[in-house]
Amino acid sequence: MEISKDKLVENGRHCKLMYIEEYKTVYEMWEGFVYGNELKEAWQVALDFYKQQGANKVILDSTYAKVIRAEDTEWYNREIMPLYYNYGLEAVAIIESKSPTGRFSLRSACSVVKGDSVKIEYFDNSSDALEWIKGI
Repeated sequence: MEISKDKLVENGRHCKLMYIEEYKTVYEMWEGFVYGNELKEAWQVALDFYKQQGANKVILDSTYAKVIRAEDTEWYNREIMPLYYNYGLEAVAIIESKSPTGRFSLRSACSVVKGDSVKIEYFDNSSDALEWIKGI
């Protein structure tokens, strides 16, 4: 199964969401540079979508995402990530940004997740990420 990008639901200018029911997985596709309240709102919508679908895994596609500001990362780790844990998050497959600064920024932001009970892996493409998710 390939990820069908035509089934993505808009979540602001910078994020699109899709639920892959067969694998209880939310696919999030992030693009561009977003920060502050716009980013916080998009993160909250993504979390609400995850909860509504009853998912337990996420594919985070940051192929075209840019850098995440440190203050936004701190807010996310403090306010949003604990809620994902409460809602049963088991695994996150991250498709890395093509931007070196975006890749570094995302790895820094996700380092908090690595030490917890959630499995996390990094990929170059959606096919490999989905294959990994299938095995969870």
